[in-house]
Amino acid sequence: MATLTTTVGLTSTDLFGDNLSLTASGSITISGASNALQNHSITTANYVLNPVAVQADSRGYLFVRHRGGDTEDQLLKIVVTSTVFGTMASGEVALIPLGDRSGTITYSAIASAGTCEVEFGVFEVTNT
Repeated sequence: MATLTTTVGLTSTDLFGDNLSLTASGSITISGASNALQNHSITTANYVLNPVAVQADSRGYLFVRHRGGDTEDQLLKIVVTSTVFGTMASGEVALIPLGDRSGTITYSAIASAGTCEVEFGVFEVTNT
């Protein structure tokens, strides 16, 4: 088994007029991978990121990292079924919970133009 540990922080002295310091940390025990970590070149055609549903007694997480593209400002779109869920710039990372319905929802990646390099994987967490 593996453990995924995340920490997200936001600090500012001028954004909201007051000092701001927020930090959240957590960890998840990964019980398996229905789609192991892999790298692909993504074009303007839909590329399915979760081709295999997580097991019935598990929920999943989709990890996506935009590793760069033909140009520095090239964007990577994350599409859920047929709706754009989010847009990622080069170097950005996303961890998207798939929930228990991961077999019925398709997550895809599309380059805004040209080709993007993307690293992704679907990881399973056993329901307790």
